[in-house]
Amino acid sequence: NPAVPVLLQRHLRTAVVLVPLSPARPLLLLPVKERLLPLTRIFQKGTLGGGKAPDGEYREADLQGPAQNVPKPVMPEDGYKLATVEGLEKSVHAWVNWKNYGIQTGDYTIARQFVSAQFTEETEYMDTITKLYERGGWVKGGVAYFEFHGEPIIKDDGVYQWEFYRLWKEIMQIEPNGRYRKSKNTPSTNNLYWLQAKNDGSSWKILSIKGA
Repeated sequence: NPAVPVLLQRHLRTAVVLVPLSPARPLLLLPVKERLLPLTRIFQKGTLGGGKAPDGEYREADLQGPAQNVPKPVMPEDGYKLATVEGLEKSVHAWVNWKNYGIQTGDYTIARQFVSAQFTEETEYMDTITKLYERGGWVKGGVAYFEFHGEPIIKDDGVYQWEFYRLWKEIMQIEPNGRYRKSKNTPSTNNLYWLQAKNDGSSWKILSIKGA
């Protein structure tokens, strides 16, 4: 079968696929879910706005390149590994901070330490973002914060379940060729979740995150 042509509209930054139905019928226009940047590359990775950030100055990612000089989070004070509600809260906030560092750099080394191996959805997501950076892409946005509601529910098996609200704006995964995938928080987005975690005797591990 011949390749399906894709028409790029520079100003609207959308894509339309022409799907041939039959020789006797006209072409059908279907929108493509993945939004595309123009084919012409008008930026150089890492230059952000046409200039390199001064040494040590943090700059957020944009369409021209990844974030620069992203500060490393500070590990919480003693107590975050204790099998207490306070220890859990400190561990989750530390994980979120290192997760935000990872989304801006591709380095999830520390963030992975807070995640259980059984939480495959999260480990696979971290792998996806790491590989994006390794092939020359980057992420714009994606920084999020958690706001806990009430007290956690403690189950008989020692698993703590805690409801939280996820604060975020938008995320763009930008490929080296300029293509990108974008998700945006809207008033209709459900940002309430349940976090499950368990202390294994030495530290807290996040087991899952599910919609509330």
